[in-house]
Amino acid sequence: MVSPAPVRDSTRMTDPNDQSGASESSSSTDEAPPADAVIPIGDFRTWLPPGSPEPELDDLITREELLEEIRAVPMRMSESTLRLRESQGILPRPMRRWRDGATRALYPRWMAELVIFSDILLDSRLGNPAADPSAIAAKTRGYVPGILERAARWRSTALTDDIPAALARLADLFSDAEKPPTQASITLRDADGGLIATFNGIQIPST
Repeated sequence: MVSPAPVRDSTRMTDPNDQSGASESSSSTDEAPPADAVIPIGDFRTWLPPGSPEPELDDLITREELLEEIRAVPMRMSESTLRLRESQGILPRPMRRWRDGATRALYPRWMAELVIFSDILLDSRLGNPAADPSAIAAKTRGYVPGILERAARWRSTALTDDIPAALARLADLFSDAEKPPTQASITLRDADGGLIATFNGIQIPST
């Protein structure tokens, strides 16, 4: 039997002065912005390597969905901690778009792996908690090309044919659920349970 991996705890990095931790679903009374609204710069798109295509809008996930993927690792992460790291430049800010009746923060799926990587870096500096966050930010920004390269290799490998088929057979075991599974995540770990990589948003084909 495989022992469950320890839960990473990131609640230590919360900001006591952060008053912006309310869920975005509470802003459902916002009015839809005009189609030609100017998009603020500084979101995750500025972290993409030169020449990298921007993710399609339909491929982006909300902040709530991002936190759900992170917690499935498992890793404890609060919304206020995520927003704090964005304000420090340790993580890129989200793109904001109108979705489901509200203006929401949207992220690429690779953001989950970047959040986990930032947590590993912050763990390594616990002996010097006053270390400049910009040093951490430089490392997380430099990690993005590797994430995108692995994602491209994932899409091009033959495993993209084999794994969804296997997941479909696994999903059949839960066909009587109220909402059958449609997506899966795969996490790779070393022998000590250390995180190597995560692949999120794998579509499970219907059978």
